[in-house]
Amino acid sequence: MIENSKQISRAIGLLFFIAMISISALAQQSYSFKGVVKDSEGGIPGATVKITGTVYGGITNANGSYEFKAILNPSNYKLSVSSIGYANANQAITLGTQSEVSNDFTLSTDAMSLDEVIVTGSTQKTARRELGNAISSVNAESLKNTGTTNLLGALQGKVPGAQITQNSGDPAGGVTIRLRGVKSIQGSSEPLYVIDGVIASNSSSNVSQTALAGQVGSASIGTNRMADINPADIETINILNGSAAAAQYGSRAANGVVLITTKRGKNGAPKVSFSTSFNTNELRKKVFVSTYGKQFGFAGLRLHTIGGVSAAQITANPGTTTTGIVREGATTQLANNLVDVTRYDYQDNIFRSATGTDNNVSISGGTDKTTYFASMSYMKNQGIIDGTDFNRYGIRTRVDQRLASWAKLSVGLSYTNSLANEKANGNVFYSPINSVNITNNIYDINVRDAAGNLQAVEPTRVNPLSTTKDMRFNQTVNRTINDLQLNLTPFKGFSVDWIVGVDAFASLGRGF
Repeated sequence: MIENSKQISRAIGLLFFIAMISISALAQQSYSFKGVVKDSEGGIPGATVKITGTVYGGITNANGSYEFKAILNPSNYKLSVSSIGYANANQAITLGTQSEVSNDFTLSTDAMSLDEVIVTGSTQKTARRELGNAISSVNAESLKNTGTTNLLGALQGKVPGAQITQNSGDPAGGVTIRLRGVKSIQGSSEPLYVIDGVIASNSSSNVSQTALAGQVGSASIGTNRMADINPADIETINILNGSAAAAQYGSRAANGVVLITTKRGKNGAPKVSFSTSFNTNELRKKVFVSTYGKQFGFAGLRLHTIGGVSAAQITANPGTTTTGIVREGATTQLANNLVDVTRYDYQDNIFRSATGTDNNVSISGGTDKTTYFASMSYMKNQGIIDGTDFNRYGIRTRVDQRLASWAKLSVGLSYTNSLANEKANGNVFYSPINSVNITNNIYDINVRDAAGNLQAVEPTRVNPLSTTKDMRFNQTVNRTINDLQLNLTPFKGFSVDWIVGVDAFASLGRGF
């Protein structure tokens, strides 16, 4: 009886298993998928279309059409499309009782596409694959995510082979860019900068150390004029560093070309964009300074002169002992006893936690014949050294007017006002950082005399606070970059571009 019961249970289980398989098979359904994959110019051949998570898919034909069949359970799926040179696209689909599923895709070109069209001149365009590795492109999204308000600083790490160096920690400090290395000993190795077809200046000026402003070297101290350009107004930056640059701009492009294209309006309803950011800056790591509370000699003994301790000083400071050191045949008495002193870390008085803000607002739009773009910006960035900051106000407008199907007129206007408060830097005694390194740190540099003046420290040394508190250097710049462009394409394969542009700026430096 027990054996018969086991056989009956096995038979029931087998029947149940077969029934479940049959139900599952009945639940599946045959579907037919078809559609077209295209871009702005038409169908894309060779694109891969597949149902994510399954083995079903197909490839588009010469016209960009695809068609394949699949046996699936009714449910939610994802249809994905991929093609070399294009960004992947996905669409969610729901399979039910229908037998045919139709989905079309419009793909956008990938930023790294070999077929991407690059602006290599004022209006001339070339396919990327024709340029090889001679060009690098940076788009607006990449510039926005850098977190810096300096246009050249925003390119750091984004241009293969480019040497981009910030020459100082000043918030408006110059940035050096080398695309093809140092090409000249006396002349400049800076690339050529072109903004919307207008050759722009990136000269450097320094108001805090005019004696070093003309020095020969790879670094340019002071402020570069590219600091006047707001990265938020940039659409793309194309950098040519090979023969492609010389082919367009001749000998002026011996050091490469940085082509900057600003934003333009697009056909559609007015679109207002606003962005704001807040940042904080602080010293990442201080230079080690010993605050050990001992010193040789007596508390008032200064490092100068190196000649040693005099007999009068020894008499005036009982307990001072010396030892004779022979230097170049002469014996100098140097103190060898220790006394208690208070030592200070002057960096705590020089550096600060700085703040900054960057605000941009723009409006764009237009019709089939007229498009416009206008923006306003305000940026303020404090430096980590007390008394340094950089302020920039800017407006930019561009209007594109289609005169005919073969003629277009474009006008661009911009104005920038900037103010940079600087401090002495470089290898000089009155640089606050150098003062920290070469001044005995036994003095309270915050003490002032009855007239409110900071006290002196070492002879021939400036109180480190004198640079930040008493010395004032600032530079005001007013700049305008304008262009008028007429583009004619009377017939296919022939174009005429007429450009009139001006880059003018006035700089006023003050030193107190």
